[in-house]
Amino acid sequence: MLAAALSTLGEVAHNASGSNMADGAVAALSDRPDARWAVLEVDELHLASVARRCDRPPSCCSTFTRDQLDRAAEVRKTAAAIGAALTTLPGNERCSPTLTTR
Repeated sequence: MLAAALSTLGEVAHNASGSNMADGAVAALSDRPDARWAVLEVDELHLASVARRCDRPPSCCSTFTRDQLDRAAEVRKTAAAIGAALTTLPGNERCSPTLTTR
């Protein structure tokens, strides 16, 4: 939905296929190297690493749910670690992960 909305403003790189690890982000960005916007779904265990490799400060919009994170670690701890990692990136002080429990 976000990619569709941004596409009204210009070209968007997007991993719509659901490939949400580093290779999926690389593929989406490689497919549209001149895109003004990128909308990337990134696995919670790979998010900080992928974000550090972006050449522009990322804006993060995330919802963490218990069913997603049971495999990774305790939900609140994982959300806090991702939030802390992303807010240390230059220009990305506005990132604020949201925790939703089901």
